[in-house]
Amino acid sequence: MRRYSLSSSDARRTVDLRDYEKVIAEAVTSVMTGKDVKVVVYKDCYTVTPTPNKGEANRIGRMICRSTLNQYCVQIPKLFTGEEIETKEEVNEPSTKYRMGGHM
Repeated sequence: MRRYSLSSSDARRTVDLRDYEKVIAEAVTSVMTGKDVKVVVYKDCYTVTPTPNKGEANRIGRMICRSTLNQYCVQIPKLFTGEEIETKEEVNEPSTKYRMGGHM
């Protein structure tokens, strides 16, 4: 799953993305056709499952920029910043990466 939030810190504090839920959902579903896509829009971010590849994410961002959200683009122009987040199942699995000591 990937979480996307507005790149501009000022916009993150003032813009409620739930007001743009329809625009975001339509952009994601039109780019990721043929996939079982789940889009959840929160006040300050939105998530997409399954994670779009880089090309799909860029196309989604361009489509969303055609809305009134374009006024919040930062200098590149860049509207959203994405980050990979752990799902609930990954959080509950025991970590074996950093085991130390003699007990395994």
